Amino acid sequence: MANEWVQKSIQIANSQGYLDKLCKVYPADVLPRRPLDDFDKQQIKLLYESKDSKGLINFLLGLTRRGHPFPIEHPYASIFRQNRDLVSKNPLVLQYLEKTIMSMNLEDIIRGCERSIDLNRVMGQAFQSWLKQHFSSKKVPFLPEVQFQNYKGVAFLDGKDAAILNFVNQKLGFALERGRDFLYKFKNGFVVGEVLQEVHRIGIWMKQLGLSRVRRGKF
Repeated sequence: MANEWVQKSIQIANSQGYLDKLCKVYPADVLPRRPLDDFDKQQIKLLYESKDSKGLINFLLGLTRRGHPFPIEHPYASIFRQNRDLVSKNPLVLQYLEKTIMSMNLEDIIRGCERSIDLNRVMGQAFQSWLKQHFSSKKVPFLPEVQFQNYKGVAFLDGKDAAILNFVNQKLGFALERGRDFLYKFKNGFVVGEVLQEVHRIGIWMKQLGLSRVRRGKF
């Protein structure tokens, strides 16, 4: 049998106006493109036309540090972007990326570097912004850990991921393996929530932490 909160999420997802309401949390605005300046375009053209594939890859990775995406979505490019030292340590992967990029048209490479931010990459931030705006307007505070622990009313922990993970495991005696998106405190216990984002589904999974378990914590 499905979890109670999963059933509630399914009912809400199939209800009238669900996506209309969801747009208030996740605005579906098309994000602007990130145009390259003339110098960067010229550098890409020179490296491409001279067939300096290694130099082109390194230049494109350098652009990612200035807020531009790599021309194609690729997991290896993402790893190289995060740790440039790995480029020289993995020549076969580098050659693969060189071959892939050089097989593209120059216009497609430039267009790829100028594309807008993927909406999925800003979904998490959008939820956090909505959460604080919505509940702060209802006078529900977001408190740092010490104040949250001692607060007698309803409140959110002002933090996410690691901060929530540490609080739930250390203070409430649970053993979650990864962080969550919010921790809410109410009269009879706590609710820890996680936003699940997929291509065709955005739901909220919530697990209510029972009062009996809370009593085993460090309060």
